[in-house]
Amino acid sequence: MMIIRDYEYIELGPVPAGEDCVQVGDPEYNALARNECLRYIELLLQKFPTDNTNNFFSIKKFTHDFGSYYEVVCNFDPSDIDSVDFAYHVESNLPETW
Repeated sequence: MMIIRDYEYIELGPVPAGEDCVQVGDPEYNALARNECLRYIELLLQKFPTDNTNNFFSIKKFTHDFGSYYEVVCNFDPSDIDSVDFAYHVESNLPETW
């Protein structure tokens, strides 16, 4: 039997807040932005390891008037208090730089 969860997420940005990121409109935006997000996820996994299967980082595509953009999000199960606590802990302690 497969359990389906309704995950929520917190947006963490495409890169650490103190770093520059590729801008929407750059001819190579999609590839470069996804690579930046993957690098950011690697950093987050080092800083915030978790054994909780109800938390995971992923890349989410958002639409905007100027085009689509990518951000890293921390997914969590709102019915699991440990999962919620982890997500908000991550959001409150994000790395400023690489």
